[in-house]
Amino acid sequence: MSGSVNDQSVNDQDDLVPRNAGEAEPPLEIPHVTTATPPLSLVETAFLASTASLLWMVSYYLSVGPWMRIVFPTPIALIYLRWGQRAAWMCTIVTTLLLSVLTGPYLSLLFLIPYGLIGVQLGAMWRKGSPWFPSIATGTLISTFGFFLRVWILSSFLGEDLWLYITNRITDLIEWATTRWWTGEFWASAC
Repeated sequence: MSGSVNDQSVNDQDDLVPRNAGEAEPPLEIPHVTTATPPLSLVETAFLASTASLLWMVSYYLSVGPWMRIVFPTPIALIYLRWGQRAAWMCTIVTTLLLSVLTGPYLSLLFLIPYGLIGVQLGAMWRKGSPWFPSIATGTLISTFGFFLRVWILSSFLGEDLWLYITNRITDLIEWATTRWWTGEFWASAC
């Protein structure tokens, strides 16, 4: 064992010996190192995941306005465009976990189902160069699914059937409006 260490130190000392002017130096070989994902993709994914979380929290707690909902899926779509599908899903999961820690599992699911999925969907369709109509139609379907999932999750947390409650209230409103319409009270109160 100690002989190999001494041999290595002798070889290192041989490298320090100056070469003759006529001798050509051997070319430097750069080692080829491959990584599965560049560190830059991880850093950008983390930054844009925290940006998406911050946008969601600012909008939820400060009630800035419904126009901000357009911006929620944008960081995830940008990650998809820049780094691909794996990074976009990683950004979506990191955003959901961060929101789960900061606001609780309910609000993190409210971000994940419409906005996280829409971000991945928009990124995929924009990267493929799809027209706007299929992108908007698919986003609308995901948002509709998100609405029904939101009602279901809230119903399970409250222990009440909110879908039945909403349906009954809409039926009562329609009945009230048609009753006032046919009796003439609707037009009398409007004028």
